[in-house]
Amino acid sequence: MRQQTGIDDLPFVMGRISSSLLKETPWVFDYTPVVQEAQERVAAGDENVHITNTNKLPTLEDNTHFNTKGQIRLGKAMAKIMLREIE
Repeated sequence: MRQQTGIDDLPFVMGRISSSLLKETPWVFDYTPVVQEAQERVAAGDENVHITNTNKLPTLEDNTHFNTKGQIRLGKAMAKIMLREIE
């Protein structure tokens, strides 16, 4: 995205993979901790990459997908970070 826009310091915000995936789910997410660590490493290594923790967001019964409230809270958290970065 940075290459295509020509903006070297283009900010990014990502939601950290939720630890809810470590609960009982219809699928197997054995690599959740590995992905979380990689996300944290990327954010720590680039001052224009920001991460928001999603562990406390409510999910559907599958413990995988955020419910409506969770999606709204995630969107607001990411927007807050992005607005701070572009002002």
